Amino acid sequence: GTAGSVGDGDRGTGVTIVSLSRLRDRLADVAYRSEAGTAGASAARSETLTRAEGILGTYGDGAPEALSAFVASWDSLSTTPDDSSARTSVLAAGSRLADALNTASSSLDAVSKEVTLRVGDDVGELNGLLSTVAKLNTSIIKAQTEQREPNDLLDQRDAALDRIAALTGAKIDPQQDGSVTLTTSGGTVLVQGQSAVTLTASGTNTVSVTIGGTPLTLAG
Repeated sequence: GTAGSVGDGDRGTGVTIVSLSRLRDRLADVAYRSEAGTAGASAARSETLTRAEGILGTYGDGAPEALSAFVASWDSLSTTPDDSSARTSVLAAGSRLADALNTASSSLDAVSKEVTLRVGDDVGELNGLLSTVAKLNTSIIKAQTEQREPNDLLDQRDAALDRIAALTGAKIDPQQDGSVTLTTSGGTVLVQGQSAVTLTASGTNTVSVTIGGTPLTLAG
């Protein structure tokens, strides 16, 4: 290595890092996200129905049991219509059934309100995620234009996309410029390039997720 002299070559030059690449299985991403919406919907449905079952009771308990007892009391009265105790039994069973149904109805209304609040919270989270993906799209496009490897940005975007898939079942289409486009199962665009829509949750007994008043079909 000395200029003007013959040696055995340069020494101690070390290693030069040319680039850092991500090792990620795109096929696994697509497979996971295609099922994430279905899994999310099933989990939400299961949670709500489990709450409802706990309120109403199983087949042999709660409101169903009170209804069975009411029907049985009528069966008993039909065989001995002149029996005053049988008539009293019908009245008592009817009173217990009314109490059970009133209590269950009140509790189910409370669950319905909780679900409405939950949807509102999910929509708020979703709006934040959509905005994040749009901003990351901008940064990733800029980095690739400058011939930089935006690995950290891609990791952040993938984490957001996984959660969006679970909430909405949205379809994710990578673009040549490095950005991604998100669309619902109904074809509504959620994110395109550097822009994202804003969703709204509205309604009380029946909750709808809308864009500018237009209801969306979400699979998450």
